[in-house]
Amino acid sequence: MERKLTWTADQESVVPLTVHRMAVIHSTVVFVFALLLVSHGGQTSDVFTVEGPNEHIEAAVGDDVDLFCRLTNEVSAEMMEVRWVHPERCSPSVVHVYPNGRDHTLKQDPYFRGRTEILTGDIGKGIVGLRLKNISASDKGTYLCQFQSKDAFVEAARHLKVLDLKDSHLYSFYSNFIEVLQPSMGLMCSPKGISFKMDNGMYWCSTPHGIRGKNKRDKTCGFQVCQVDDGNVEITDYMGNYLSLDRHDYRKRIKTVENRKLPYSKFEVKYENEKVLFKASNGLFLSRIYYLGIEIHTIEAQKNPSDVFCLFDLVTAYE
Repeated sequence: MERKLTWTADQESVVPLTVHRMAVIHSTVVFVFALLLVSHGGQTSDVFTVEGPNEHIEAAVGDDVDLFCRLTNEVSAEMMEVRWVHPERCSPSVVHVYPNGRDHTLKQDPYFRGRTEILTGDIGKGIVGLRLKNISASDKGTYLCQFQSKDAFVEAARHLKVLDLKDSHLYSFYSNFIEVLQPSMGLMCSPKGISFKMDNGMYWCSTPHGIRGKNKRDKTCGFQVCQVDDGNVEITDYMGNYLSLDRHDYRKRIKTVENRKLPYSKFEVKYENEKVLFKASNGLFLSRIYYLGIEIHTIEAQKNPSDVFCLFDLVTAYE
């Protein structure tokens, strides 16, 4: 599930919706240009500017992000050419062009082709967004949203900062992601590709037989955690399958399923001593279980109260 950030006309702040990693982008209201629209009779009409959410937000590599601009006074942009430009790239780079209600990909920088989408649900109210998909470090910088009609031209800047999750303070932030999964904020998710390290240094990894430990982290060890309601989350693996309590298994193993099996795919999440704990729908904590005869380490819902085997380090995807 990928996180997107959206902003609508009656919101004053950015509200994260899907966390497709708690992605965040720096967005400031700068370079706002106001023009007078002059009617054919030579009289002054409405004054409008370009506005955006006055929030500082950042995004991590691999996220999708939505940047929005809005014309004041709900001036419709349906008959305008809407253009997003990245002036800090050579050219400057045309990110997306949307003239008069249609996409014009011939003018688009090939670097962005296939990774952008114009969001026009409220274009009649002057609200237009750019969705930039699967961002990389080179996507950072300033983006200009431009509105061009036969009578006027206005633009504003949005600033995208791509996070390097190697930074220790960012690691600390994501290690505490549980604390920001607040029901009042709507659906929120961790970044994609986070990993959980067991007490023995092994990582949770998704296998056809359930969640097992591996010494070396690979793509099968990447997960995403999304809030579903107050105090509960869903966990998906690298293929988008849901972790679920196998209620028919006497060992109470955690397996993966393509579709939710609520409440068995819900987990209560806690935070303790900079580690995370998960409680399954049977009321027991997820724990590392070691089977000596076959030398495997599995994740099973078997403990209450919790112990050291139930505490997991949260490891970001981009160390």
